[in-house]
Amino acid sequence: MAKTYGLIGVYSRIVNKIEDSKKYLSLAIEMNIQSGNHKSLFVNELRLAHTYQWETNYHKSNKLFKKLKEQSESDTEHSNYLDFVYQHYGKNLFDQSEYQLALKYVKKALRIRVEKGNKELIDSTEYAINICNEKIKQIKE
Repeated sequence: MAKTYGLIGVYSRIVNKIEDSKKYLSLAIEMNIQSGNHKSLFVNELRLAHTYQWETNYHKSNKLFKKLKEQSESDTEHSNYLDFVYQHYGKNLFDQSEYQLALKYVKKALRIRVEKGNKELIDSTEYAINICNEKIKQIKE
């Protein structure tokens, strides 16, 4: 059931039903905690951080992204998600007009993605880097 709740949370966010997204992701997280499913717990917390970002609750999104970043940097169980955490944390920072810091994390994501060799992810990250650079350039002009 936790997997279903997690997906409902994602789809609710996509259709801008933010309260439903938070509700279902929180239910999924609670079930993941109870079952000891650390992988799904991590994924659903990443999804919840994204939902907080969408509602511009940056206090909560920053806190959760930082927690996930620290976990994926220090815990081999979650290290395979590090590029996703960096990319999404970068986007979260970008949405707060923290373009230099966003660029730092998106570049970190790119380094990992180049090593992984996933062309689609590399392309999306290079696009994000270009957008960050454009914003930084606009500010300097």
